[in-house]
Amino acid sequence: MNTESQNNNDIREQDLEINLIDIFRLIFVNWYWFVLSVLICIGFAFFYLKSSSKVYSRKASVLIRDDSKGGNMSESSAFADISFFGGKRNVDNEVLVFQSRNLMEKVARRLHLDMSYTVKNGLRDDELYTHSPITVSFPESEERQVIEMKVTPVDSVTVKLSDLTLTIGDEELRSTETIDVHLNDTVSTPVGTVVITPSLYYTDAFYAKPIYVVKSNMEKVVEGYQNRIKISLASKTATIINLVLDDVSTARSEDILNMLIAVYNEDVINDKNQIAVNTSKFINERLIIIERELGSV
Repeated sequence: MNTESQNNNDIREQDLEINLIDIFRLIFVNWYWFVLSVLICIGFAFFYLKSSSKVYSRKASVLIRDDSKGGNMSESSAFADISFFGGKRNVDNEVLVFQSRNLMEKVARRLHLDMSYTVKNGLRDDELYTHSPITVSFPESEERQVIEMKVTPVDSVTVKLSDLTLTIGDEELRSTETIDVHLNDTVSTPVGTVVITPSLYYTDAFYAKPIYVVKSNMEKVVEGYQNRIKISLASKTATIINLVLDDVSTARSEDILNMLIAVYNEDVINDKNQIAVNTSKFINERLIIIERELGSV
């Protein structure tokens, strides 16, 4: 019995040696394919790293304060990363408030998040955001329209418009026309009226350097940021709400979080003021009724 077991083990070892030899022989004969596969994988990885924009994460925290624990609205303080709010509010409800479309829409409109300015940097698109040399506005455009164009600064007073595209739903209008535009002028184009205003960053460093401008559908922009922002409680027992946003622009993500807190603060104050006004109105009305009743006695 032991002899048969030993023989079986010897046979398995021989088969394993033969299989390994066959594998190494196959690799040796087709070595160039393996080298080519490795080079292709490295090439794809290099292309991905060079063409993909870096994504940064920013976080803000909000402390929901309860009036029942003391303090009042005048004691509230707002900082860069943390804010205090008065009012007896359920923290879970406040998470839903931060996730609301109404709040994000106000943020998107105030920060003009439907506008995007990028430049080519090798294989990568760099977001200019606060450092854009121009500001483009479309006075007669509709919010649902998507407008794209390439703006190339020529000199201190002129830019060229090209690659104009207007999209409304499934319909798309493309224009190959190149238009010379003076800065600050109102110009009619195939995609509508356009006004291009220079910013403090408009210098000769941008001359002949195309700037890709996109005006997005505001509804889609609001929906996109609603889905991207992460809102959660710091813990089950805490009254702190964490806000996290990932974006290719650190400045933009910080602005969005700060504006979201600011708008929330405004809504809280407006709600409290409205309650105070309604309460005062109710009391005054009751006093008038009581005075009339007493006067008739």
